[in-house]
Amino acid sequence: MQLSRRDLTDLSRSVGGLLFAVGAVLVLVRKSGHHEWGGFARVLVVLVPAVVLYALALGGSNGPPGEGRADGAGARPWESVLMVAALLLVPVTLLEFLRWVGASTQHSLYEAAVFALTALLAGYGARRARVSYAVLLAGLALLVAWQDVWQEILGHPSTGTSRWLLVAAAVLLLAGAGALARAKAIGARELATAGGIAAVAAGVLGVIVGAFVGVFRSITTLGGAGGVISSSSHRISSGARIYSRRLGVPRRSVSQVTSVPRGSHPHPFSGSGASRVSPGLANRLQHARPARPAHPLSSLVGAHTSGLQHFGWDLYLLVVSLALVWVGARVRSRGLGYVGGVGLLAFLVSTGVQITRLETGREPTASIVGWPLALLVIGIVGLVVPALYRRDP
Repeated sequence: MQLSRRDLTDLSRSVGGLLFAVGAVLVLVRKSGHHEWGGFARVLVVLVPAVVLYALALGGSNGPPGEGRADGAGARPWESVLMVAALLLVPVTLLEFLRWVGASTQHSLYEAAVFALTALLAGYGARRARVSYAVLLAGLALLVAWQDVWQEILGHPSTGTSRWLLVAAAVLLLAGAGALARAKAIGARELATAGGIAAVAAGVLGVIVGAFVGVFRSITTLGGAGGVISSSSHRISSGARIYSRRLGVPRRSVSQVTSVPRGSHPHPFSGSGASRVSPGLANRLQHARPARPAHPLSSLVGAHTSGLQHFGWDLYLLVVSLALVWVGARVRSRGLGYVGGVGLLAFLVSTGVQITRLETGREPTASIVGWPLALLVIGIVGLVVPALYRRDP
């Protein structure tokens, strides 16, 4: 394949812009780690590439003769590459600026302002340079700013609240995408993709939280069982001696009960040892044993877990993912299809691993009753019913 002069120009500008941006970030990382440069120098390292790349992407339509863009035409490949690279540098530059002026980069409102300004520049760049990918970045930046603002208003909202905030953001972004589509403006599909990401993230968040809770419960259970087995002999003997003094039991009787051969771990009230004492004594000792201390992770597992996955969120994730795949196929938007595919994969993980059972401490089941059978039946019905329709002549 022979490349034309325009292709070579596009390749050179795209590669040059990307290397310029990546090199600037590498310089920032190395100089920030060793504290060799001041704050202003670190700001300039990323500010200059961001401004240069953004200006080149905006000025692409005013290029040399034969390279200009016709009115209403989409951006050329190198313009899209430079615009995306510049927009990715914008939040880095603004955060470095906040550090330079002494503002806290951990403050939610400052972070919201950074991403709101990024979204504004992305929206202007998308409209001026006709770069549709900039609309996707604008939507994602608005999503981060939305979460930061509510983080400040609500003060560390719970996982369940964060999920509903993502759902609300998804509705707003999808409504904005619909408005752009009706106005026949650029970026409607990309903004819809950002809304789809927010919608799927609301469902996936519960899968992640539920998986962690299930793992912690498993660790707690295994840790508790291992502790009982490893120290059963010591607990039986020491506990029995302590409570024998309180209950007035002869020490000799207790030693007969707690004498266990080395390497074996029988139940303290079964076998030959228990036959040497009366049933009443065994019952009193069994109910008088001190309670086993709680595992350190039990407080974490029993903490605020409002974002756990359950049937409603699994159903939500399935419906939203199917809708995104269907709409993406209808409007020929690969972004929506990819996001819907990720949502379906998360649903498969949630229902296949049975997160809803693991997070409550129950064992997974091998039964096909429930999601497997329901999906098979609904899928077969969906394939058969259209074939039963009488075709119009």
